[in-house]
Formats: sequence, structure tokens, C-alpha cells
Amino acid sequence: MNGFTKLFLVVLRLAIGWHLLFEGVVKVRTHELGKTTTNTPFSSAPYLRDASGPLASFFHQQAGDLDEEAQAKLGMLPKENGDPNARIPTALESDWDAYFARWTKYYQVSEDQERQANEVLAKAKEKAAAWLQGREGEKEIPKAFAGVEAKPKKKPTDRIAEYRDKLRQLHEMQAEALPEFQRDVFKKQLTDKKAEVAKLRTELIADLDGLLRESLQALLTPAQRAMPPLPDPALAQPRDWLPESWPTQLSFARGLLPPASGSTLVHWTDWLVRLGLVCIGIGLLLGLFTRFSCVMGVLLILLITLPYLPLPGLPDSPRSLPFYYVNQNIIEAIALLALATTKSGRWVGLDGLLYVLRPSRYRAAVDTGPSPNGAVGARRMAETI
Repeated sequence: MNGFTKLFLVVLRLAIGWHLLFEGVVKVRTHELGKTTTNTPFSSAPYLRDASGPLASFFHQQAGDLDEEAQAKLGMLPKENGDPNARIPTALESDWDAYFARWTKYYQVSEDQERQANEVLAKAKEKAAAWLQGREGEKEIPKAFAGVEAKPKKKPTDRIAEYRDKLRQLHEMQAEALPEFQRDVFKKQLTDKKAEVAKLRTELIADLDGLLRESLQALLTPAQRAMPPLPDPALAQPRDWLPESWPTQLSFARGLLPPASGSTLVHWTDWLVRLGLVCIGIGLLLGLFTRFSCVMGVLLILLITLPYLPLPGLPDSPRSLPFYYVNQNIIEAIALLALATTKSGRWVGLDGLLYVLRPSRYRAAVDTGPSPNGAVGARRMAETI
């Protein structure tokens, strides 16, 4: 192997290491900052919810189906004994009761505030029943017709029906049309349909939850309103193990810590991904335990690729180049496997220093004694006897 081959193999290792490290640092940084108006902690849930291929149902189950949750909250139960609250979906009532418990605990409300909040909760449930029946809650929905924007008013029932119709069309495209054609015939149309369904779902749930949350926020004192927003249980809450005496420059370590207790499997997976990216990237850049880092990098890339196998008949992933069977993730994994068969860490890296300092571990012992095989070896062995 000549010098240029070694040089470019080292450059390849450094390039992949920088790529993985940068990806990991960005994800760690999002957890360090936490939830803000401009930042959302990294989560693989959206990535898993859009998974396609043979393992799609498994990944969807791990992340949770937002459309199923939304339809459970937007449905109506049979009316019982003339009580309008009986028509509130069970999923909606459970979600609101859980939010109410978190709200009272987080803001440490007074007895008077708690009494008023219970009244607000009861009234919000009545409003939700009327909203779901379309008796109130009309809203202007901007729409463009031939370049002219109009703002027709729509009842919640009409918006829910539109959302369900769009969702049915999306399911038909994914479950029927794509397998029938054995190729992605929709391209951007499928992406636009997903965005349209997500927009309708988000607006409906936001308007429905707003009936309770906006009224509760009005009960807070100025000091309580100055507090950070109520943490979302769907987002992983990082553990804060850093002593107050530590300098602020070490705050990035919060993003490297595992999620708080009670987190879901997705949150722990997110932690392993961002920690793995950082550790593997550092290992490749420093040339430390290079072969082990390469193998771990391959396993991590394969886990990331599984939700979006580049197979014919599946929609192109917006997160990778649309090449059947082979995409940039597969190419990077093959490159890491090739690097694992070389000694690039010894050529330029800390593995070379370890090789020099600990030859017994990294270098096989060489037997300098004469070999009994062959005429020369036999003669030397006879001379020593």
C-alpha cells in the first residue's frame, strides 16, 4: 500500500468522523437549550412516524400514531342522560385531566386558583362538547382561488370531516397505490398530502386544547406567567446532574446525559443516537480504537437506515437521496467497513501511540528462534544440541 493510498484513507476517516461528530453535537445542543420558540430538542419520533417498508408498522408503534390519537380526541360518544359532557371523547377527557394535574403542580397554584381552575375545567368540557358538535367555534380558514385569497368560515365539524377525508386519501396512496405500481409514482404529491394532513390535524388539536389551556393561563399571576412554559411530556426532559458551582461552559453536558426517569423508549433511543454519534465521531477523528469505532458507526447507520429502506415500490425518503437499494447511508457504512480493515488509526491517530507504548497488546510476539523446517533450520537446531 503506497503513501497516497494511506493518505486518502486517513482523509476518508477524518471526513466521516467530522460528519458524525457534527451531527451528534447539533443534536446534543438542541437538548442543552431545551424547548424554546426557536428550538426543539432532537427527537426521532417524526422520523419513525414517517417510516416506510417492511418494518414500518414496528417503528410507527414505537413513536405513536398522531393521527390515531387525534381521531380519538376528535370523535364523539353517544349522548347519555342528556348530559352534554357525556359526548366528550374519553381520550380527550383523560388528556385534559392529565394536563390539569401537571398544570396545578407545576405552577403551585393557591387554593383559590385551584378552585377557579376546577370551574374552568368543567366549563371547558362543556365548550368542547359544543365545539365537537359544531354548535360553536366557527373559524375563518384562508384559501386561495385563482390567485385570490378568500376567508370562508367553517364549523369544527366541517374541518374534522375534511381532515378525515384527506387522511383517507393519504392512506389509499400509501397502502394501495404504491404497492400496486411497485414504484413511487406520487413523488412530491405524496409529501404535500402528508403536510396537508399534518397541518389540518395540528390546527384542529390546537383549537380544541386551546379551549382549556387559554382559560387556565388567564388565572396565573404575573410571577407565574414569567416562569418557563409547562414542560411537554412528549419531549424528553434532560437530567440535571451538574452542580451549581460548575462553570456555565460545561452546560453542554446536559445534552449528553440520559433522559429523566419515566421517559419512553424513543427518548432513550434518542439519547443513544446523539451520544453514539459524538463518541464515534471523536474516535474516528482522533484515530482512537478506530476499528471498533468503524464497526459501531456501521451499526448506528444501519439502525438509522432501517426505517427507510431504499427499496422499489416505496416512497422516496426526504431524508436521503432517492437511489434504489443504495443511498448515502449505505455508501458511508461500506466506507466504514473498508476503513475497519485498515490500520488508519496507527498511520495517523492515537492508535499509533498506543501501538508504540503497548506493543504486547497490539503487536504479535515474533519468534526469533531457528525453525526446525528446512535444511538450514535442521542444521541450526542440530548445532544447538
